[in-house]
Amino acid sequence: MHVQTRPEQTRLTVANAEVEASAYLAERLGLDVLDGMPIALGWVDLDLAIPAGAEISGLPAECDDRPIWPQSGHGQADVTLTDMSNVVYQGTLEQVGEPDLIKTAPSATLKNESTIDVPWIRKFTSHPDYPFDPADQHPYLVWNLYRIADGRIEMLAESGVKHAFFTVNWNCDFNCQDGNVLWPGCEDTYSSGNNDTASNQGPRDEIEASVGLWDSCGSFFDPDCTGSQTQNSGQWGNRLLIDPAVFQQPDTDYFMDAWYVIQYDVNIWNSMGFRPIDPEPEDSGWTMNPGKHKEGPVISQWVPEDNTDPMADHDVIVVPSATPEASYPDNMPQGHLRLLVKVNETSPGRYRYNYALQNYDFDRAMEGFRIDLPDGVTVHDTFFGDIDDDARNDWDITVNSDHLLFEAPPDNPLTWFTLFNFEVETDAPPVTSEVRIALGDDASQSSVNVRTIAPSADIGMIFGDRFRPLGH
Repeated sequence: MHVQTRPEQTRLTVANAEVEASAYLAERLGLDVLDGMPIALGWVDLDLAIPAGAEISGLPAECDDRPIWPQSGHGQADVTLTDMSNVVYQGTLEQVGEPDLIKTAPSATLKNESTIDVPWIRKFTSHPDYPFDPADQHPYLVWNLYRIADGRIEMLAESGVKHAFFTVNWNCDFNCQDGNVLWPGCEDTYSSGNNDTASNQGPRDEIEASVGLWDSCGSFFDPDCTGSQTQNSGQWGNRLLIDPAVFQQPDTDYFMDAWYVIQYDVNIWNSMGFRPIDPEPEDSGWTMNPGKHKEGPVISQWVPEDNTDPMADHDVIVVPSATPEASYPDNMPQGHLRLLVKVNETSPGRYRYNYALQNYDFDRAMEGFRIDLPDGVTVHDTFFGDIDDDARNDWDITVNSDHLLFEAPPDNPLTWFTLFNFEVETDAPPVTSEVRIALGDDASQSSVNVRTIAPSADIGMIFGDRFRPLGH
């Protein structure tokens, strides 16, 4: 619930409250699975009785000289995603001549773990004490759907961006009574219904994910830069939509994750989390049956970060700041990636290399993937996987004598918070090798070398910017 007292109006508002079905209602409807499930949003405005002589103007002493913003030089922002209490079916998009699609969204609870204050300024508004531009900065929630099956982890679908608009600030270290600021120690929850509202869902490509910034002028919500919202996403736009047929695959584990993109957050890994889900049709809808919430990136469920298996590897790649000598927040990394690989001997002397690469917050989308091959190798099979079933935007695959090349079409690069699959099956056994990720001429450095498992011991460019030769 978003609870706000308005003493000057003698009003208590309980807004955006998640309404859950009771056991009694579930029994009366003959739907046992409905017990405890979110079914609606509630909003009530109540009269507020203020006792005579009550002091209503005071704030804790800690509120003197606040807010302290991330740009102040007096601390660093660190916000955690502490829970996804629900993953909920939000409706079915019925399509003529196409598969029906179901919509899902999670709830999300976060907490300010730092000693500074995080801006939570609703889009197209401002804060009298926030002097920076753009003025309307706030957290941005995104979520994805994945499966692990047949030796690979795949990303199946993605949401747009939920623009947060108010924080209730509960369980605080102290609370300065301003819903446009997440104060130290404070928590806030958005229900699954709140995370599926037409007026707050926008596209991902407008967010500068590496620093958590957004410009409302010319955005999806205000394409003509009028200074106010002139359009929204309706019931289905910028949502996570999935063909329920994908849930019929046996021996498959499904996961929903969520990530709060926070302005200048110094630790993105604790601001994301996930739940295993077990989707089941129920009457005219679906139940997601979410399992236990876990902090961190879901990709670690495929290959753990502390992996000791010699036939697997997990690498975390930080793209350094273009100005590392600057003070925080101007020294923030340009982004974070994770490269994971599993190698399976499919038959004697035949090896399948399954690479999963996830771009978390490197704003510059990536366009190619190269695996070096040893002399005389036989390539038996290749595979590319993205998040749709449209073969027209699949990456081109070229087998050369000394390397395998995946190249992206212009409309399908690897964008932020997205995972793609790159695979090859060869007769070359795995060796420890150093691969190179080329980041492009506009990154702080054109490439980074990553030590991992590959068919060849040669150093090769595994990721490139239109494959300019290194050093050129």
